[in-house]
Amino acid sequence: MMRFFLISISILFCSLLPVCSQSAVPDSLTRPVHYDTNYIFDYKNVLSARFYGLFQDTRLVIYQKESGNIVFKPNLPFKVGLACFYKWFGLGLSMYSPVSTIDEEKEGKTSAIDLRLNIYSNVFALEGHLQHIKGLYISNFPGPDDNHFTNPGLTVNSIGINGYYILNYRRFSFRSAYFENEWQLKNAGSFISCLSVNVSALDGNGNMIPDDFMDMYDFDSLKNFSKATLVSVSLSPGYAYNLVFLKKCFLHVTGFAGPAYNVMSDRSISIGEKLDVFSLLLSFRGALGYNGKKFHTGISAIFGGLQPLASEKYNFYIDPPQLRVWIGTRFDIFKMKNKKM
Repeated sequence: MMRFFLISISILFCSLLPVCSQSAVPDSLTRPVHYDTNYIFDYKNVLSARFYGLFQDTRLVIYQKESGNIVFKPNLPFKVGLACFYKWFGLGLSMYSPVSTIDEEKEGKTSAIDLRLNIYSNVFALEGHLQHIKGLYISNFPGPDDNHFTNPGLTVNSIGINGYYILNYRRFSFRSAYFENEWQLKNAGSFISCLSVNVSALDGNGNMIPDDFMDMYDFDSLKNFSKATLVSVSLSPGYAYNLVFLKKCFLHVTGFAGPAYNVMSDRSISIGEKLDVFSLLLSFRGALGYNGKKFHTGISAIFGGLQPLASEKYNFYIDPPQLRVWIGTRFDIFKMKNKKM
């Protein structure tokens, strides 16, 4: 796990570094972009920080013809985190919340770490994530004695990068909804294109599907896994809109739809194989909040994911819908002179 974590951090940083160069980002530290100040107000010279709660319904879905969908979930519905944003860079880390109500006797024990890296210019945006989850249970098949089938050794390690190109960057601010270091002054929208690359590595610590599950439901032809990987690449166009009301309140909505190409490889105890599957990426995200001069608060949600279209053998995919609630403030720690409204 530690080796995967260190390698993944290096890959994530190396992937995002080119965007920090002056040639790659029009609104870098040395070349601010010329956006319309009637539509966008700049808070990027102060540090924006937030505390947030994250409700993430992560689902590992294994589909096979005999059994249908087998849905694995972590027993970790709620996490807490901290995030900071300055100019074009953001960093967030969320972990297990001790105040969560978790029934470990029925659903097992889960540990998780979620690291987010963000680079937002007005024209381009990159979102990177690194996630580690250990310990999952089967949520959609009842187990013995009203408990769930669990696999405490099952681990999911994933790394991904989403890149966005914003067409109407002079009047539309993606940052105002997700970074809070800009303020959308008037209603505006923009066409957006998204390129996503996600890699997930699964390790069942033996058989991924618990042996007692296989025995109880007697799925003779069910293919079991010991390890598996999933690589997904998608390109999807979309549209985003910021609605401003009561001067400092906003409603943000974005929708994407496009094709994705998935390469799945598995290894059972004895053999392994690869499977190519095309899928449809349907993704929706939204945010509702208040963006004041000193404080900001809001709620955001992401729905949808990679859904396989067809496979005669099997499918597996990860679907992580999430709901985030935050409250934050801004600090002029660098004592720079900022414009005042």
